[in-house]
Amino acid sequence: MMRSENSPALIVTHSHWFGDALQAVVRAALQVEHVNKTSDVSSALKIITEHHPVLVLLDVDLSDDESWSVLQQIKAQWPQTQCLVLANNEQQGQTADQAGADAVLVKGFAMDTFLKTLQQLLAQTDLVPERQRAWGIRYTQKGSNHNGHHKNSGS
Repeated sequence: MMRSENSPALIVTHSHWFGDALQAVVRAALQVEHVNKTSDVSSALKIITEHHPVLVLLDVDLSDDESWSVLQQIKAQWPQTQCLVLANNEQQGQTADQAGADAVLVKGFAMDTFLKTLQQLLAQTDLVPERQRAWGIRYTQKGSNHNGHHKNSGS
């Protein structure tokens, strides 16, 4: 049974080891104790409905149709939620942009690029101090450039 808690972020991936690694990095970057993780779309939508994360990391290792469908649904129902797609190649990255991703990184990205992308996405949210305290976030840096695709950075 999946455990979900109030958290500013959700990771959606079929890969257990990749999800665990992302979870550790995102927890450290946001300085929170818990980041939700799931491997299926229905659980992802349930977590988003219940916890309203400001950031969803979507690994395209889900089936392509499933990835684009859930991305479009998230952006339609929760447009303020920032969606970072982790694509396997540039073609998937372009499809993710068209489906509404707020940012896309092609796997093989540098950790610095990943962290800067997280910072930029969080800067686009309404992560007000009350929500930061509720999630236990002690630090959020706004504004940085990165080498990934980001709709608000002109890349």
